[in-house]
Amino acid sequence: THLNLSFFSLLMVLGKCPPWFLGLLFAVTLLQAMGLALLQYPAYSSRPPFQSLRSGKRNTVLQFLFIGILLVDLASPRFEVGSLVLWISYLLLSAAQVIVFFRYISQFHSLLGKHLSILFDTVVAETT
Repeated sequence: THLNLSFFSLLMVLGKCPPWFLGLLFAVTLLQAMGLALLQYPAYSSRPPFQSLRSGKRNTVLQFLFIGILLVDLASPRFEVGSLVLWISYLLLSAAQVIVFFRYISQFHSLLGKHLSILFDTVVAETT
């Protein structure tokens, strides 16, 4: 996912990626990282298992395919992706990103739901 952020950042600088898409990608990545960090919190005596989602892997593959198409577009004067195709593609990638995000949220909730009260009680006890 960090590689995706790097490529889309480069594409934004080159004018091939809208800033709102990079912002969405960054926000979702940050929230997923926070969920994974919660799973690593030492208050858990037995960490719940976390599994990558197939839809997340498919979404990443779609992003890399699109990055490849855009890199070919930048490198080849004969191949050009139209602006309408770019916007439709980014809207579809955004929808896929949001869907995957909510699936991960659902998974984090089911994994962390019973442990969250223990986690927050431990954090409050450590800070007081």
